[in-house]
Amino acid sequence: ELKRAIDDRRQRLAFSQRVQQYFFDCAETEAWMGEQELYMMSDASGASAIPLPQQVLAIQQQQQQSTQSQQQSVDPKSKTVKDELNAQNQLKKHLQLEGEVEDHAEQIRQLGEISRQLCSEAYETQHPDGSITHNQLISGHTTDAIVKRQMQIDKLYASLKDLAQERRQRLEET
Repeated sequence: ELKRAIDDRRQRLAFSQRVQQYFFDCAETEAWMGEQELYMMSDASGASAIPLPQQVLAIQQQQQQSTQSQQQSVDPKSKTVKDELNAQNQLKKHLQLEGEVEDHAEQIRQLGEISRQLCSEAYETQHPDGSITHNQLISGHTTDAIVKRQMQIDKLYASLKDLAQERRQRLEET
């Protein structure tokens, strides 16, 4: 009876570890998507969406002023060529980033599969007293929390893909 209790406990702890690993993987994936979203929210000219400290802004203004004075003596056609080359380079980088986002689809799919497995196993798991667990898991999470977390990840990924498409269109127009 003691060995059976130990085996049951080992199985519940292994299940709990898988649940915790799932939530950890979700957090890592969400952080990665957040970083990509920040990058994509930068405008087509490459300016960052993150506010910069005043000293950096002052330095940038000085550089812009010196660049503007230099550009006044430069042929307007060469400026257009530089702008076009800059836009093409940004588009090329963005297409690489879009490829990374597409590659991440497999990881999102795997997280979805893991969440379904965990929820399915949770419904089959029994407490030591013989009652069936329907919601509360040994890890302290609920099956509803797993489902909700997966929905958040799926929604964030869809939003990231939409943002990538919008940015690509903006860069192509530029």
